[in-house]
Amino acid sequence: MLGLYRRVIPIYPGLCCRLSMISSPHISPAVEEALVANYGKDRYPTRKQLEKMSLEVGESYDRLYSWYNYRRAVERKTLKTVQIESHPLSGSARRPFPVVVKRALEARYNDNYYPTRDELEQMSHELGESYKRLYLWFYTRRTKERQMLRAAGVKSHPLLENVRPLFSTAVTAALEAKYNDNYYPTHDELEQMSQELGESYNKLLNWFFKRREKERQMLRLRG
Repeated sequence: MLGLYRRVIPIYPGLCCRLSMISSPHISPAVEEALVANYGKDRYPTRKQLEKMSLEVGESYDRLYSWYNYRRAVERKTLKTVQIESHPLSGSARRPFPVVVKRALEARYNDNYYPTRDELEQMSHELGESYKRLYLWFYTRRTKERQMLRAAGVKSHPLLENVRPLFSTAVTAALEAKYNDNYYPTHDELEQMSQELGESYNKLLNWFFKRREKERQMLRLRG
């Protein structure tokens, strides 16, 4: 395994030793060996490349996506520790979108600030980018425009009226009841709630995250 890391990053022997001591979760040694070899060629594979790898190694797309995120995070942390600045991962944490994809996303954004899960899934297949990257792009794009609007003194704008689309009273009551039963619902439980309540999985995931943060703040204030 150490030899593979030396082939991947030959100019940084200290970095190879550190990376070789860290194993990735939920991946068998044989599959990880193949992934490490591919990682040396491209640290940011596209959705299509990950789907192809998924068929080749017999692992799910989500697991491979998580593995690459994990591996990049480990390498960035190690680069900071050994103070290496001239490295592809020392700069931006994300691979930039191609110009064609950026133009398509901006056009969709101008039509709809808040695309649904189905619309994002469709865009993902059309543009060859992962659902998670598109979801994050829209979230960041909305935040950036809100900051620009506030800096310009604009008070009346759709993005400033509701920072986040609100749930109906019935949905909020149902979520509060679920939250009182379990602060940390699983992926399957959230998927089931999504179908029952007619809301997207990501909106429910964010709601539970914000609800926990809110309660933590209240507990700290009470001492």
